[in-house]
Amino acid sequence: MQMAATKEAKAQASDADSKGEVGDADAAPAGPSVAAHPRAALHVARAKGWGGLLGFLLGGYLSLPTSTLAAAGLRALVAGMVCYLVAWAGAVFVWRQLVMLQVAGARSRKREHLESLAGATSAPDTGGAGRRQNVRVRVERPVVAYIGANRTPAHTFTIDISAGGLLVAGLADLQKGEPFDFELTLAPGDPPVTGTGSVVRTDPQGRCAIVFKRITRADERRLDQFIFESLRSERQGGPP
Repeated sequence: MQMAATKEAKAQASDADSKGEVGDADAAPAGPSVAAHPRAALHVARAKGWGGLLGFLLGGYLSLPTSTLAAAGLRALVAGMVCYLVAWAGAVFVWRQLVMLQVAGARSRKREHLESLAGATSAPDTGGAGRRQNVRVRVERPVVAYIGANRTPAHTFTIDISAGGLLVAGLADLQKGEPFDFELTLAPGDPPVTGTGSVVRTDPQGRCAIVFKRITRADERRLDQFIFESLRSERQGGPP
């Protein structure tokens, strides 16, 4: 009887641990983790320690003249705990903002790195000296443009791809500046990059330069990754 009760208690404890792990995973906050940042974790730990110590000393010092030694000690402990929590919350809040700034800076440096890699391999922009040079890779990928109010599909392919637009083989049914929806397939089997674009210029070969008017952040990141990998393949001499 006692052995059965012991087994049941162990099973309940195991279930409780499993539920606790699941609950912790579900409650994990989204975004940058302060605890995973070595410098931030060290400063937060120091802030908690100093906050608790200073709160304990200050609470005891202020309580001694009007309280007994035991009461002063209790108030010092309470003050130390309160200051510990306040220091911890303040340090986590400050460092979370700093970590988010660092993440944004890292993303900006990655984009600049892509631009520097593309400098040697990208073709010069023939649309005029005043137009901004985009990061671009010469690669053929299928594109479907949905033209007009009836969204008539027009199938074409890219000459090159950049972070801000496409150069396609031709879309004769589109007027310059006319917006249209498109689907760009980066790899077979993957969902296409979708958005809205418009033709900004054409060349004598019938090619159309398209600028993105609307594209999701997720597709922007996919394009950045695709461009980076394509540039790396070009430098290594492999297929795009």
